[in-house]
Amino acid sequence: MTPIHTRPSRPSLPQRRTTWRRVATALLAAAAAVACRDVEPTAAPSLHSLSAATEVSTLVKPEQSLIAYVSGRGGVTDLYIMDVANGRSHALTRDHLVASAPVWSPDGTQIAFSSNRDGLGANIWVIPSGGGTPVKRTRTNGTLPDWSADGSKIAFTSYRGVTTDIWVMNADGTGETQVTNTSDAWESEPVWSPDRTKIAFHSARGGSTEVWVMNADGSSPVQLTGLTDAGNSYNPGWSPDGNRIAFASFRNDGQDLYVMNADGTGLTRITDGGPAESRPRWSTRGIVFHANASGTPAIFFINPDGTGLTQLTRGGSWSYEPAWKP
Repeated sequence: MTPIHTRPSRPSLPQRRTTWRRVATALLAAAAAVACRDVEPTAAPSLHSLSAATEVSTLVKPEQSLIAYVSGRGGVTDLYIMDVANGRSHALTRDHLVASAPVWSPDGTQIAFSSNRDGLGANIWVIPSGGGTPVKRTRTNGTLPDWSADGSKIAFTSYRGVTTDIWVMNADGTGETQVTNTSDAWESEPVWSPDRTKIAFHSARGGSTEVWVMNADGSSPVQLTGLTDAGNSYNPGWSPDGNRIAFASFRNDGQDLYVMNADGTGLTRITDGGPAESRPRWSTRGIVFHANASGTPAIFFINPDGTGLTQLTRGGSWSYEPAWKP
């Protein structure tokens, strides 16, 4: 008898579609696992003591939701970018040459930061926000940069032999100009007002470290904090409309975040009794800052009224100095 070879039946169209869906799902899952190797997932919020209202909420994704920040272990840091809506991060630098104080250019295409990556002292560097090779902008010394809203200037802190002072340069590194000159007091952390006419900073010229504001050319400095109460204040950050300033202050037996009007009135504490909250950076979405949550600095979000506290980073790596993309 001649054997009969039966031809396998062809799967039906619905069966083929189901098979391809499973294959596609497996491939996407594998790709996501590779892409997210550097991701720090959003932490489950637990630091109720940081918020005066003890409210912790889920962050709703705004139109722009990226922050640049610093992260690393053992003092070796790189720059990262996070989408705060989903907690996913990716490394912008991977050379472990130590970076600090990132700030975005107004058009979002570049990030300025401070680094001693060439071994010649701390200086200001600029890197494309999509990745690339950092370019050095200062030659003598530069830390804590802040970009003016029109993108033409960068203010920064510089130590040149006696104390630190505030300097301003063109965004390409030319035209360095010293705008404070106090040989007996340390001044640092310049931040531009949204209209580019003023710079807030902290200064110890009055004895204690306090938040001051001056014209962009250094004229007419005015002390805003420490006039009626004690406690060092620093880390100023303007609201997007220029009407208020957030800052960190060590008073009331702890380092908390405060918000005040741009003239120093209307002081309001927005965190209460937390672990050393620092460097508030404001946008239309809210305020990001870092705090030493459980022995490890982590990044948080909070609304300007003290509600909506959300922890954005977690894990064993230090994460700090966040800055919103414009």
